Amino acid sequence: MHKRGFTLIELLVVIAIIAILAAILFPVFAKAREKARTSNCSSNHKQLALGMLQYTQDYDERLPSAGNGNQSTPIIPGDTIFNNNAGLYYRSWASNIYPYVKSVQLYVCPSTTYTNYGVAYGVPFTCLNSAGTRTTLFNRVLMVSLAELLQPSQSLMISEKGEGGGYQYIISNEHYACRDSHNEGANVAYFDGHVKWLRFERGDWAGWGIAPYNANYSIHPPLDVVRNVIQ
Repeated sequence: MHKRGFTLIELLVVIAIIAILAAILFPVFAKAREKARTSNCSSNHKQLALGMLQYTQDYDERLPSAGNGNQSTPIIPGDTIFNNNAGLYYRSWASNIYPYVKSVQLYVCPSTTYTNYGVAYGVPFTCLNSAGTRTTLFNRVLMVSLAELLQPSQSLMISEKGEGGGYQYIISNEHYACRDSHNEGANVAYFDGHVKWLRFERGDWAGWGIAPYNANYSIHPPLDVVRNVIQ
């Protein structure tokens, strides 16, 4: 019995159907994969937030500074990569809470290759006080205490850093410098320790008073998470 093969047109139709299905399904798979990465990043935030709160318990409820100089020896004995800036090691908030988290992997976001000296997250150097004025939060000189926070469950403590060097900070005057690599948003850890994904925005931050000086520094969360943080 003669066996009939596929015609060229039939093969092209099958290929076209496969291509259409792939075009439909690949974005779905990509979103699902990113959802898993977002969850992993959220877990990082949660553990870093707990480390931050444990640090404050040991230091009279005072927050660490965003950065406080350098030292010539590694922050983590034997680790010459973490917080290494040209042979000097940053004494930053990330360094200060390391003894409480004990893993450099918690500082790395699975959705980006970007790190700032081994850290993909940042703390807000600046916030708005109850009068609506910009004021420092994670300050290297004036350490803010938890008791000074007006609404810890609504105020950003740690989020995802994008552009810029220095001591792993975000939100400093015109330097918003956040990242929105999780489906146009990012994770935010609040001062009460809980973590939430928020859709981030790009452009000028209405109510901040200063526009970002270029597009790379314009990514930010909703203003409400840094409004009315302290008295």
